[in-house]
Amino acid sequence: MEKCYRNFIDTCKSPVTKANYDLHLSQFKDWMKAKKYSDLLKYKPKPLQEKIIDYINYMKKQKQSPASIYAKLSGIRHFYVMNDLVLNWPRIKKFVGASTKVKVTQDRIYTKEEIRKILEKCDERKRVLVFLMLAGLRIGALPGLKIKHLTKWKEFKPEGAEKPIPLNVYQIIVYAGEPEEYTTFTTVEGAQAIDSYLDYRRRYGEEIKPDAPLIREQFKPENAKEPRPLSLHAVKFLLERALLDAGVRQRGKDYTKRQEVMRFHGFRKYFNTMLQKAGCKPAIKEMLMGHKMGLEDSYLRPDDEELLTEFLKALDLLTISEEKLLKHEVEKLKAATADLDTMKKGYIDIKLELEKKEKEMEKRLEEQDKKHKEDLDKRVAEAVEKYIQTVSGRVDFSKLRSQ
Repeated sequence: MEKCYRNFIDTCKSPVTKANYDLHLSQFKDWMKAKKYSDLLKYKPKPLQEKIIDYINYMKKQKQSPASIYAKLSGIRHFYVMNDLVLNWPRIKKFVGASTKVKVTQDRIYTKEEIRKILEKCDERKRVLVFLMLAGLRIGALPGLKIKHLTKWKEFKPEGAEKPIPLNVYQIIVYAGEPEEYTTFTTVEGAQAIDSYLDYRRRYGEEIKPDAPLIREQFKPENAKEPRPLSLHAVKFLLERALLDAGVRQRGKDYTKRQEVMRFHGFRKYFNTMLQKAGCKPAIKEMLMGHKMGLEDSYLRPDDEELLTEFLKALDLLTISEEKLLKHEVEKLKAATADLDTMKKGYIDIKLELEKKEKEMEKRLEEQDKKHKEDLDKRVAEAVEKYIQTVSGRVDFSKLRSQ
């Protein structure tokens, strides 16, 4: 890594800023036709200022908004500031012009068919990258992910359910330890891709430890036990290669202009759109995207179960493979059938219990009737006997016989 680039990237305040600045500087380097970042430092201040002004005019011709141009200049300015090259930035920014409403072509998200084509061209490592992007992660978050940032949910008991449902998704802590830290989840497909990739690494002798990078550099068998994290440049290269191989993007095309689908951010937009379509709670959807919500961040504190409940609403929409989608539908039907069977069994048990109680009640009533009759017969017999005794005490039967 070049020292000038390290000065630039290591001094970015947050992972999000780092990713954005890195992208903007990379675009400027390409426009300048520079092979290395150090080539951007070969110019004297005044000629360099004119180059940057030319770049501003170029972006304006591409119908980029002033806000977008200012954002890109921030990354470029940071590079030169951290490498002690002083430029007249107030003058440079004057060429951006006032903010005006520019009609911008509406971009779209990737289609499922396009994503399937991309995945078909991916090896195990690239599949993990794509599925992490489909979990809504910004590309700048990928290099920093470690094994310890993942937790697997093997089952989950939805509210009101009789028993847990089988599940196989990963919970991911993104930007762990940073102010931007947030939680999101992979799909079942994403979890399977991660498991397959980690198994591949184990087969070559790597011991997967908590601090190991989730995505490592390509390695030789003899270096399997020394995992090194993939750099942001490598992540971009691998994803770009997958997009080109799938035919989603074409070689030689000018991609400095706004495209129908944003190269990397299009995956994140897909995640956001599917959550919205599934009817996820807006506040929790924003949390799963890692967006800040002002005061709600201080007062709304959903637990992991609440986050997962909302995420699962979009699981079918986020599932890419038709086979996996059908399998998931079958599993849902099985679960529904099991619930019906449980309800049916419960109904039968209640019915049998009622019948049992009814028989017990009838038996108890019969016993009570029998006892009541016996008591009545006994009382009648006692009354008759008492009457007879009373009458026989008043009549002298010996006189009646003598007469």
